[in-house]
Amino acid sequence: MRILLITLTLLLSLNIFGQESAKVDQIELIKDLQIWNKEDGKMKFSFWIPNGYWRIALEGNPQVTEETITKIESLFQDYILVFMADIKIHTGGTMSYTDKKDLKKGVSLVDENGKTYLPLSDKETSSETLTILEGMSPMFAKMLGQMGEGMHFFLFKVKDKKNENIINEYQEGYFIVKHSNKEFKWTLPLPSLLPNKYCPIDNQEMKGSWSFCPFHGEKLNN
Repeated sequence: MRILLITLTLLLSLNIFGQESAKVDQIELIKDLQIWNKEDGKMKFSFWIPNGYWRIALEGNPQVTEETITKIESLFQDYILVFMADIKIHTGGTMSYTDKKDLKKGVSLVDENGKTYLPLSDKETSSETLTILEGMSPMFAKMLGQMGEGMHFFLFKVKDKKNENIINEYQEGYFIVKHSNKEFKWTLPLPSLLPNKYCPIDNQEMKGSWSFCPFHGEKLNN
């Protein structure tokens, strides 16, 4: 029952039309986490869900306890979680997609040092974590229709010699996910997690990842 409740909580947090956090614009965060490649009637998709996402999505919800958020973080803290899809759009709008077994053959993650990681097997993954992720898949199908049916999750373990995560959405760096003969690159820190900057001319609010005002050319203030 506990795992069921946690699964339902996570499914609610994945709704991109959820409440906006006072600290982070969740819509912008979702945009940062998704990377699409569209060409010739084919769509390849990667959606990274960093462990810090859960607190951002859930902390402002009065129905979610601190205990639940901490439990969710503990279940995913050792993993890099990426949902992926390889979809072909046919005449008339119908879709077909690569199944998880075939998709996995071309899946890998490359860190900024050039080291390659392969997705973990079920035996290398916590049973609790797997149960939750397997519960998410039907929700994706319901939310996104045919496109959701083609989404599959993969977990990676990317740690240094001190057993600490190499990839952190708040720290400088990058990593690349490869699948379906395409590359999907995230440059860190994620722009939506940075504090806003301001134009020194008119004090207009600008994205934290920008260095100069696009209108005046002046260096932005923090």
